[in-house]
Amino acid sequence: MPLDSLGLNDGQRWVAWWYGGLKKNYRASSQPLVVVVFRQLSPDGRSFGDYELRDVPLTALGQMRIGTIWANNRCRERITFQTKEFSVDFREGGWSFNSFAQAAQAGTEPPYPRSLHPLKYGRDKNPLIELNLGTGGKLVIPSLEFFSRCYGRSQELKRVLATYPWRGFDDPHSHLYAPLNQQEISGKWQVALRDNGRLATGDAKILASAKYLPPTTKCLKGIYSQLEQAHSASPRQGHGSRLAHPKIGPWFRQPAKLRVRGIPFDNGRSFLALEVIGCSEPEGPPIILSRGTREYPTIDEMGPPTEEGLGRQPYRTSLKGEMDLPLTKDDEPDHSGPRASIDDPEFEELLPPSGNRQQVVSQRIKREHAGSPIAAGDQATDAEIFSSGAPHGEGKGVGLALFHAPVEMESQGKLRDMWEAAQHLQHAFPERIQSVAWFAFEGGFQRIGHPKLIQIAPFSQSAKVSGSTRKWPFLDKEATQPRGALVMRIQVDEQDLYVVEIQRRTRPKADGSGEFSEESMSGLCFHLDSETDLEEWLRILLSRIRYSEGVFKGLVGSCPGDADTFAHSKSKNDTVPCEAAARNALRKMGVKL
Repeated sequence: MPLDSLGLNDGQRWVAWWYGGLKKNYRASSQPLVVVVFRQLSPDGRSFGDYELRDVPLTALGQMRIGTIWANNRCRERITFQTKEFSVDFREGGWSFNSFAQAAQAGTEPPYPRSLHPLKYGRDKNPLIELNLGTGGKLVIPSLEFFSRCYGRSQELKRVLATYPWRGFDDPHSHLYAPLNQQEISGKWQVALRDNGRLATGDAKILASAKYLPPTTKCLKGIYSQLEQAHSASPRQGHGSRLAHPKIGPWFRQPAKLRVRGIPFDNGRSFLALEVIGCSEPEGPPIILSRGTREYPTIDEMGPPTEEGLGRQPYRTSLKGEMDLPLTKDDEPDHSGPRASIDDPEFEELLPPSGNRQQVVSQRIKREHAGSPIAAGDQATDAEIFSSGAPHGEGKGVGLALFHAPVEMESQGKLRDMWEAAQHLQHAFPERIQSVAWFAFEGGFQRIGHPKLIQIAPFSQSAKVSGSTRKWPFLDKEATQPRGALVMRIQVDEQDLYVVEIQRRTRPKADGSGEFSEESMSGLCFHLDSETDLEEWLRILLSRIRYSEGVFKGLVGSCPGDADTFAHSKSKNDTVPCEAAARNALRKMGVKL
């Protein structure tokens, strides 16, 4: 990501080494700055030299992760740290704050051995979160890294929390919440987010929690308060600004899981996490998320300019992979400038320790607006540089950059994920989906409880099949654990549609992480000319699928009705795993949600 004022264009390689304090930005006040500490990397990549400090927009931290290596103002590569997953407790007593300055003043143990990851200042003031581990050691995470990665999925949320005083869901001037204009539903959380496209669906859980749970409200509210207090009280340090070192910890109080990259210490009992790559989110009631229907057209949707109403709205484009957009911290974006949506590194939403994921059901609602977000007659202009601040003024040639971290949700296995995705769609579209049920030959259709699988029969000894085909009905090499099939019925638009999923084998991932992945396999969707054909068709299907080793494609023509296969594609708009796959199955049967 080229940053116009980074100043690391000397041909040397520099490692993003540490996040320092937060500063006010007097040139572009809606963009808080973070002092990022860089360290020079030797030409052979084996040693580190001098430290350099640079002011970077808070919103850019997702691109400028600790361990990324920069040359000529661009990220070129990264240091490989060890990846670990930990079970922790975000409740009181399970964690605390520490810093090198705090430890030195109190005469207590520092957050980690100084030689492990040496800092520029021996009494560094930046808070670290220390989480107790079952090993007797601790997991140590820089507070700003936790803030950047674990507080929602958009960097816009972090910018607002650090820039403006807290305004809750009932404040009409909130930068985060929109008026709900609906009756509350017992047993569910309801939250409406602003329609300006700057927040992500993944921000819903933390903002709903802040609406309903005072501890989360206090946590979010305290960020700006800490910054203002520090900016007012601390001595000025460089560039005429005051540094703040806010303590930003977990925003919910439950046991949790964290997946991190970093460096072990204390004989492996403790771990310094320099990068958070995944976290479980809290259990809680289902969340009904309301978003307005207003959208900004893409460049292609804009079409050529016309004489009438030139560019009444800004356009947006999406950039993925390496971010090759020049970013500035010194200007605010133009009101009518273009928008660019930039992906931060993917974030893994881990299952809570209980295994129960809090569901978010999104609904689009029409809202009346007092006018276009851009004054009539303003024109969407080209931009030579982009900013992540609040739009201000016109004619500077500055576009708006929005950073979001795509979510990779931890799977419970494709079969469980498909079942939960179908239930999720029923909650999201109750007027269209009447019921979701699983089927077993003994007991018929059931709507509650964990689905039972139909066991796939092994081949008889006399069957003339290959060795791999004979072993296919089993999940293990020893041929002792039978493979099963999930059969679901989705009653949608007054018709019965069926989905069949085959249980997958698991295997270690090739990256040496010790994690496992499931074998790839398509699903089958169908509806029948006569519902009385179901059991006979299923027995035929689950017998023939053995010969094709799980490939449905050659079997669709023998269905007594309409059938098709579907892939388990993913979408950035998924709010539960396999949501896009479940939608795809329904779409193949002519149902579009």
